[in-house]
Parts: sequence; structure tokens; C-alpha cells
Amino acid sequence: RRGSFIRIYSVMITPFIVSWHRSVLKVPFLAIGGVRCKTRFCFKDKSRYSRVKTREINPMKVYIGKQLVDIFHSNPMVAVFHHNDWDVAEWQKFRRTLLTTNIRTRVISTRVATKVLEPTKFKNITLLFHGPTCLMYCPEPKVKDLVSVTKKEEKLILLGGVLNNALLTRQDFLDYAKLPTHEELQGQLVSQLMWSSSQITSLLSKHQRDLSYILSQRQ
Repeated sequence: RRGSFIRIYSVMITPFIVSWHRSVLKVPFLAIGGVRCKTRFCFKDKSRYSRVKTREINPMKVYIGKQLVDIFHSNPMVAVFHHNDWDVAEWQKFRRTLLTTNIRTRVISTRVATKVLEPTKFKNITLLFHGPTCLMYCPEPKVKDLVSVTKKEEKLILLGGVLNNALLTRQDFLDYAKLPTHEELQGQLVSQLMWSSSQITSLLSKHQRDLSYILSQRQ
């Protein structure tokens, strides 16, 4: 009788205890006296909740990341641009224009580029990776050609870049483009040397001309 009374009492009081646990403690209540609780987590295997899910590595993202790192290591000039909603036809036309100057372009994923460049020496350039971003790179520092081609495009905004492992701002690129090219400097140097040599020849022959003129006057 005593066991029956305890069982009946537990059956009667269990719903009140369960509701109290739900409303006050916010935790599941285990069964009392063999009566099961109807809460969601009771009598279930909780091992699946403690499993650590490992994310699979996307091989395509790994391949793209290696290409981006190779672009920065293989090209002394890499410029970062912000592009505004270009369609496929506009991109193809612009790429053909760039190929005439041996400059290439590539649209990048800012998340992937930031992740792969963070452990490298180019990590400071990741501060420019916001929104739609593309890279323009060349194995030669053709900054003047880059600025002259891109300034005609209103949907392209120069943000900065890397030149000979040095981080440059937008204004640095514009100032660098105003400098004379290597061929122009060579031409200026040759003309300066030719002018100097002609001046030296003129000065050396001046005394001879003066002497010959004096002798001719005495005769």
C-alpha cells in the first residue's frame, strides 16, 4: 500500500514540477517514479549535440588563393580597383584595351584574398579589399599606362596598390605616373651629354681660333 501511495502521489505531482522547471529553471526535467517527462531533451542521446563539425576545405578556393599569392609575388606592380556593376561586354572590351599595354586584370573575392594574403608580407593591402574589387597587374611597372587607360573609365576607382614591394596610395600612383619614363630619361641624358660635349669642343677650339685671327691681322 505504501508503494502504491508513493506511485500515485508521484503521478499527481509530476506535471506541476515539470511546468515549474520549464517556466522557472528553463531546463528539462527527468522522470520521477517512472513517469516520463514530455520535454524535448529527455531520454535522448545528447552525444550528437557535442560533436564538432569540421568544415571541408574547398579545393577551388585553395587554387584561387594560390593564384592570388602568385600574382603579388610575380608582378612588381599590382593595383587595386573598385568596380561598379560592369556587365560582361564591358569587361571584355576593357580587357582587350588593357592587353595592348600588357596589363592584366582579375576580379577577386575579398574574403578569399584577405585570408590568403594575411600571413604574407602583403597583408597591409587587405585593408583596401571592400566591396567589388579587382586587381590590375603587370610584370613591368607601367604606372603611366595604367593611369591613362583607367582614368577614362568612370566605373573604376583606383584605391592603391603595390609597386616594387612598397605599398602606395591612390595619390602615390598618380604622382608616379607624372614622372618621365625610362626611355624619356635616356633621351634627356643623351641630349644633355651631346650638349656638354659640344660646349667642351667649342671652348677648346676658341683659343686656336683667336690665335689664328690675331696672326692673320698682323700679316
